[in-house]
Amino acid sequence: MGRGRLIGQSVGPTRAKPDGLTNHEVRVTVSGMPTAVFNGTTRPEWQTIALQVDDPPLRVTLSDSAGGRCAITFLMGSSQLSFIVKTERDVTDVGTFRNEVLSVVRPLFDLIGYLNGAVVRFEVDCVTFIEAENITLFLDAVPGIFDRQEDRPLGIGELFHIAVTNRNFARALADLRGSIEMFNDTAFYAFRAIENVMQFFSDESTNDRGSAWQRMRSMLRVDRDYVRPLENESKHARHGNPRFLTGIERVDLMMRAWRVVDRFAVLLSREAGEALPAAEFPTLK
Repeated sequence: MGRGRLIGQSVGPTRAKPDGLTNHEVRVTVSGMPTAVFNGTTRPEWQTIALQVDDPPLRVTLSDSAGGRCAITFLMGSSQLSFIVKTERDVTDVGTFRNEVLSVVRPLFDLIGYLNGAVVRFEVDCVTFIEAENITLFLDAVPGIFDRQEDRPLGIGELFHIAVTNRNFARALADLRGSIEMFNDTAFYAFRAIENVMQFFSDESTNDRGSAWQRMRSMLRVDRDYVRPLENESKHARHGNPRFLTGIERVDLMMRAWRVVDRFAVLLSREAGEALPAAEFPTLK
């Protein structure tokens, strides 16, 4: 396979001239297999990609997915992306299917970064199921959080003040965002968000993590078993062997992390140095 070449790096903020689908005309036809077409764009848009492969277009096969065995064709022109996916069967779990396909797309962009020493990001906005004549728009949001923003314990003014004055809280927020974006590493980022909270309670003179964890759980009223699923799942990713999580599993882990960070924010807002009162904050178990 040839190099992934970035086109238009010297163009600056103006849009580079489109150069076609990897400089080759590609026709994709439906041949009886269920077909899904993912569409998206690269970021920044003015930095375009051309994949110089020996036998274009670039293709890969997934041995198993929400649609069974599937074949993926990568089409890229200027900043526009299309991934044609032919599956063995109809897809019912669109969210899991999307993550499975993007698990193949992301390494391609990581490879381009490796080859060129430049970061190119991608966003996939939607998938169209051809036979069903159905389109699904994607939104990177967590059910139970996105639709219940009123559950956050403080207003944006207080939260912003805490975020710019407390490094541990700011880093926890960044890792919560990572748990949404990096779907293959949700457990890693969600648990690291809690580790950032734990570090607030550590004693730098002793570096005793055990005591810091115990103090965090006591101050925020969090049972150890509440955090254990995050800790156990994150080990897979930390040791280079991540386990694929379903959408339901990801949401459960993220909800646990969000609730711990919620309580941390409340503790910081009160500046009393005392544990959260049990009457207001029953122990998370």
